[in-house]
Amino acid sequence: MLSDSIISNIYEILNYVLLFLSTSLTVHNVKNTINLLSFKEGPLTFWEKFYIWALSIGRYIIIITELIVLIGFFLKFKVDNDIANIKTDLNANVEVLKENQAKENEIKIYQKRISTQEAIMNNQSPIYSLLTHTISLIPPTVKVDSLNFHNKGQILIQGSITGTGNVQLNTLQNLADTYRGDKAYVNVAETNVSTNSQENLTNFSITMNVNTLGQ
Repeated sequence: MLSDSIISNIYEILNYVLLFLSTSLTVHNVKNTINLLSFKEGPLTFWEKFYIWALSIGRYIIIITELIVLIGFFLKFKVDNDIANIKTDLNANVEVLKENQAKENEIKIYQKRISTQEAIMNNQSPIYSLLTHTISLIPPTVKVDSLNFHNKGQILIQGSITGTGNVQLNTLQNLADTYRGDKAYVNVAETNVSTNSQENLTNFSITMNVNTLGQ
């Protein structure tokens, strides 16, 4: 909307133009009533020339100048109005960008988490495959109480075997030999072997290292 100062300026300019046009018409009527032929003979004076110029060419120049000023004023008003609209649109877009910035930060956080989890899974994939292979070599008659994998590549299996006679020890020996025959392991050893004859139960531990040279 137009401010009070702009409206007052427009009214002032329009009043000035109307006053000038009214004065020009009045001067024009006076010129028509003046008989220039009654002037004394001889060259016209400066003021007489100025009077004739003001009533003819001068007033048209002034009117054209006033029209140019009015056109410039309205063009300036239009440009100012366009700039105000652009600023309003920019402010609205800035608010939208701020809202999207918060969402973008959340998306970046989730992307970082996904990348971190993928890196962890990729790093642990060989370990997971090795542990899966280690468990697959244990026969159903062996009960595994714990299976630990240390950072230095050492594997510790603790469990028990149920059976009569030499079945327990034979099963333990076969399990250890199975790991010794697999190129994925080295330094396989049975430790902490104890047998409870009353319960026909043998507790054991097997330690071994991962073969870093592979197959």
